[in-house]
Amino acid sequence: MVSKNPGIIREVDELGWTPLHYAALGGNLEATRVLLQLDSDASYILDKSGISALHVAAYAGCTKIMEEMIGCRPDTCDLLNDKGQTILHAAVLGEQINVVNYILKNHKLAGLINEVDNDGNTPLHLAARQHNRKIITTLTHDRRVDKTAINEEFSQAVDYFLGDNLGEQESISLRDHQVLDHLGRSVGIPFFQQQITSDIKKPESPGNVAHKGEKHQAHSDQVPEGRDIILLVATLIATVTFAAGLNVPGGFKSDGTAALQDSKFFVFFITLNTAAFSLAFIAIYIELIGTIIKFQLAIPTSTTLIQCSIIWMVMAFFSGTLAVMSTAGRVGMCYGVLTDFLLIGTYMYLQKRRKPTAKFKKIHII
Repeated sequence: MVSKNPGIIREVDELGWTPLHYAALGGNLEATRVLLQLDSDASYILDKSGISALHVAAYAGCTKIMEEMIGCRPDTCDLLNDKGQTILHAAVLGEQINVVNYILKNHKLAGLINEVDNDGNTPLHLAARQHNRKIITTLTHDRRVDKTAINEEFSQAVDYFLGDNLGEQESISLRDHQVLDHLGRSVGIPFFQQQITSDIKKPESPGNVAHKGEKHQAHSDQVPEGRDIILLVATLIATVTFAAGLNVPGGFKSDGTAALQDSKFFVFFITLNTAAFSLAFIAIYIELIGTIIKFQLAIPTSTTLIQCSIIWMVMAFFSGTLAVMSTAGRVGMCYGVLTDFLLIGTYMYLQKRRKPTAKFKKIHII
């Protein structure tokens, strides 16, 4: 029907959408190819909100459609909607991590990474405003992303992420603490506006002044709550791994050497356990030094080190267990662990399939 009447490719509905918009939304690659072959200029048609078919594909998470459209018309990636937003903005608003990764890996689309909309917001600003930790982490891991960009409201991405917790970073959760490590600790104008407004509106009686002085003193002398948790976890890991290093699986021989020193599993245990202890110790050192000198060191974050330390500690546990077991026991344990992982993976997959998708009802917020 389209080949007999190619004019319908450019026909729009009440929203200003063409057949190409709907093909992009539905992820219909074959229909997209046919439409582009018959009239590739249709990819430049914008709806009443200035949204192109490529914006829709990015918002819906259809990277194959995007690749087809950009390959046919490379300059469509420069199209902006009425809010001045690029396809990367659309991908962030649609919470499509796969599209974000696709754009970051495509060097031809590097110009979109720090592009600002009419409000001065970069894609990182929008990700922070939506509290999408995965997209924030993905963007901040790319060195090309400007984490200190300021929008028209003189706000950085970290200001949006903190929201009402501006000036109270010690009260945030451990997960948000890790995101802040990626975004950076500094805040923009809103932080100072909130502090000034709060101080002006609050009457300063002698009691309030004394209480405020005590509060600032306590804040400067004590470790923030988020850092307290990190120190506690790191100390526990260091304690457990230190004890495991002194009380090795299988015990010791009469000459003081390890009884299982010739076992490859024992060697794995010692290596992984030592690595886990070292990372936990480094995390403790970073947090203590950061508290003393009030400065965030430009090295891997303590939360990242703790995550690696936990993984290696678990691997050391399994290696130590395998070292003291017979061959038949090792095979049985491996089967048991693989079965557990298979069951967990199946359960998570089924849960994900049951979760309803919301990408069709969110298109209006671009």
